[in-house]
Amino acid sequence: MDFYQTEVGQKILKHPADYHREVPFSMIMNGHELFKGVNVSDDERILIHGIIDGYLKMTRALFWLIIKLITLTKIIATLI
Repeated sequence: MDFYQTEVGQKILKHPADYHREVPFSMIMNGHELFKGVNVSDDERILIHGIIDGYLKMTRALFWLIIKLITLTKIIATLI
């Protein structure tokens, strides 16, 4: 299926001014939220930064687009 035939793709086509590409981001998370085997009592805060492939800002929703999906899916879910 072509991306622009999906629900999110159609929203981007209808609201191109609300779609932002290649946006830098930074956030801090606790180590136990990212890595198995890290106990809460041993927790360290970890700085995560990178570039979001794109996001679409709507009135009641924010759609993050990750083209190169990596193991940090949980981080993106936390951002929303």
